[in-house]
Amino acid sequence: MPENYFCSCKKLIAASQQTNIFLAYYYFFTTSVLLSYNNCCKKEAQMW
Repeated sequence: MPENYFCSCKKLIAASQQTNIFLAYYYFFTTSVLLSYNNCCKKEAQMW
């Protein structure tokens, strides 16, 4: 499965841990708009 289809939850957390909060929220916003964020998170949660 391509990287684009992975949930952005972990990426958002990783970005915020790098103290780049603006970029983290920007990434979260764009991915939640471009992808089905909630469905993606649910699928990833099932995988883990």
